[in-house]
Amino acid sequence: GWLVELRHQATHNALPSLEVLRTASTELLEYLRTRYWAEQARVLARSARRDEVHSAAVLDRCATALLIARASAERREAEQALKRALSLRADDDVAPLPPQLAAE
Repeated sequence: GWLVELRHQATHNALPSLEVLRTASTELLEYLRTRYWAEQARVLARSARRDEVHSAAVLDRCATALLIARASAERREAEQALKRALSLRADDDVAPLPPQLAAE
């Protein structure tokens, strides 16, 4: 429309008045805001929400892994204590702890 013609006139002929250029710049900024920037803001907001959900899931998995590692370390410590109590070497096999001991 008229903005393309204005650009053509400004490029190949004389510059339009400052008032016309200000009107054109206001209209172009509004066009960019509604056609590109607003949509980009919506896309980024959706992406941020997905990232937040993903981050929460990753943190949950890390916490679970830490709890499992801690339980495993505690189980190993209990097995080592049992081996010492039974005067076994640390690399000797010991039957798994009974459920009553493993749960503590």
